Amino acid sequence: MARNAERITTPPPFDPTTFARQAEADNRASQLPTTPAIDLEACRAAMREAPLPTPHSGFRIARAPSAPSIVSDDDSPYLLVSRADLEWFELDDETARVLLNIDGVKTVDELRAATGVSFERLASILTGLATQAIVNVR
Repeated sequence: MARNAERITTPPPFDPTTFARQAEADNRASQLPTTPAIDLEACRAAMREAPLPTPHSGFRIARAPSAPSIVSDDDSPYLLVSRADLEWFELDDETARVLLNIDGVKTVDELRAATGVSFERLASILTGLATQAIVNVR
């Protein structure tokens, strides 16, 4: 026991108070959000109110690929966007059901049987999706 009593405590090679303050500041900084919160509704409202570019405004307007004018029973629709990106589009239930069944292999006739949608409605849905550059057919 006498030996332990003789040991001398040496100060650390740094200032403990400065170290503690820096550690606390680093801890607080790591808990801050990395990106600011975005008000999606405000963004959508701003986009609706923004003027559309005109041919004379200096902007080039990108065009979606042309929609298929005639969809036949043996055409095979395929996705042009990833399935994860589909959530960004406003889709009704019927269109979503059609998209869930598009695998690039099924024909329009097989899609019609799988979804229960009439040929005319399915052609209309596929044309609309092609206009938005979501699907195409081969």
